Amino acid sequence: MAIHSGLIPRFYKMTKAVAQILGTALHENGTVGKIEPKNVIALKKWYE
Repeated sequence: MAIHSGLIPRFYKMTKAVAQILGTALHENGTVGKIEPKNVIALKKWYE
């Protein structure tokens, strides 16, 4: 059973959005990779 709402899933997605701004990709399997940094629109997409 997976939880799709609440505090923890939202924080996980926010962490991914902040990492994208800093140029880091957080993958669901726990690995970290380098990407080109994104602008703050990534946070707006997370919020919506």
